[in-house]
Amino acid sequence: MKRTLAFVCFIVMLFMSTAIADVAPEKVYDLSVVDGKLGIWFLSLTGEDHTGESILIRTPNGCTVLVDGGIPEVGMQVNEVLDRLNIEKIDVMLGTHMHIDHIGGLASVIAQHEVGVLYVSPLKDYQTNAVASFKSAASAKQLPLTVAVAGDQFTLDGVSFTFLAPVDQYADMMQKQMTGRVLNDSSLVFMMTYGEIKVLFCGDMTRMAEWELIERYGDELKADLIKIGHHGSVDASSREFVQTVAAQNSVMCIYAFNDFSIYDRYKKVGNRPYVTSIDGCVLYVTDGEQENFYTEKERKGALK
Repeated sequence: MKRTLAFVCFIVMLFMSTAIADVAPEKVYDLSVVDGKLGIWFLSLTGEDHTGESILIRTPNGCTVLVDGGIPEVGMQVNEVLDRLNIEKIDVMLGTHMHIDHIGGLASVIAQHEVGVLYVSPLKDYQTNAVASFKSAASAKQLPLTVAVAGDQFTLDGVSFTFLAPVDQYADMMQKQMTGRVLNDSSLVFMMTYGEIKVLFCGDMTRMAEWELIERYGDELKADLIKIGHHGSVDASSREFVQTVAAQNSVMCIYAFNDFSIYDRYKKVGNRPYVTSIDGCVLYVTDGEQENFYTEKERKGALK
């Protein structure tokens, strides 16, 4: 009897912790699916090479947050999604760090949309053509770049956003110190909370930054959903970090599948990760308790 009861409890807990997944391309861009709920679109950015990532968040009453915009060449794809969802204003824009595959496409978005607030990482003075174009677009709209660091937060329509990283040690860094890893570890990392649901966005931070977060926050990093760091690369998603966050669901934003070891690492902790290059655009919807996923494409082959 005890074994039977324990098994029943396990099945109930498994059902409660598992988000419902639905291959439904007709629902991915249907606003009626997200009305009155929180929606997150993990965009599928297509191209011949690495296209970066872009994520759109819509609050229950229609406020919007755009996290990154991919490379410059896919800025038009981001604009097309915004137009498809009838979004004319971005209430909050986040450029997680100054690499071209994250802020490159934001210049096009800024040019075509009203933006309320623009948050960036402390290394905003990194010198590349992509950064110059990004800054020029913001300047043309008289949109200041607001640096965010660990501890900063804002609330939008009942949804809270708390920055966990970066620390302010990057503020006075010189250009010659801004290596690729340093830029990745300067990413804006934040926890979004709505009702009982927590979603962790990791930018491109590597294991070095992950270990700092584990030491600083510990179990406060636990989340229901995680945007996998650095496109699922092996220099991020350490075993300790994945186990600490213990997310039941995860999304990997990448133009082509990256590494099986990272995919399997998340799968061992929770459910099968979503991958934008395989699933297409991934829509996550929650009312603050229940969670649903909708994808554009049906999986085939080894990762089905």
